[in-house]
Amino acid sequence: MVNRYCINEATIRSHKKLHADEIVENIHFITEQNKFGTNETKWTLRGIIKLGMFIRSPQAKAFRLWAEQELEKSINAELEKARLTRLKSIEQTNRIANLEAIAISKENYHKSQINGYKAQLAKHNEKIKLLKARLTIAENEAKNLSNDEELLKKLEWLFKRALADGVIYAINSSRDKIINDALKRASDEFMSNLHLLKNQ
Repeated sequence: MVNRYCINEATIRSHKKLHADEIVENIHFITEQNKFGTNETKWTLRGIIKLGMFIRSPQAKAFRLWAEQELEKSINAELEKARLTRLKSIEQTNRIANLEAIAISKENYHKSQINGYKAQLAKHNEKIKLLKARLTIAENEAKNLSNDEELLKKLEWLFKRALADGVIYAINSSRDKIINDALKRASDEFMSNLHLLKNQ
């Protein structure tokens, strides 16, 4: 330190004593016995830096300037690192929030679709029940008209065909008007065929 700061040992001892509240043993320096049995002070890196803050030599001033610049660089580097970490954290938070919003939106959309399908199926089921009921009534009426076995077979075939056509058409349709038309058309077709058979 004498060479680095261009001072004598007395100056070092003087600063050590004068700033004893700041220059602390076992942190800034340690005391050991040398081979001759006398106490010897050995300075730590922190002690060398601390002592450099009190010395007035040109070399100590140059050291303080260098230390300030290095400290500024270190602080700026840490601040930049913290800024980039914060930006990355914000970006990740925004990305997660966007993904969560998309997931919620998709979930709501799928729920809406499922509820729509359920409602459509319920309507289709009601229409099919109505069609079956109407065709069953028509079939029973046809059975009462004649006991002719061949006629009954034709009626049964017409009934099944009309029922199948009506159900397929109703299932494949997605609008109430088309469904109603499908049911009416199937029923009317069956009734028309029934009247033709009656007139034979």
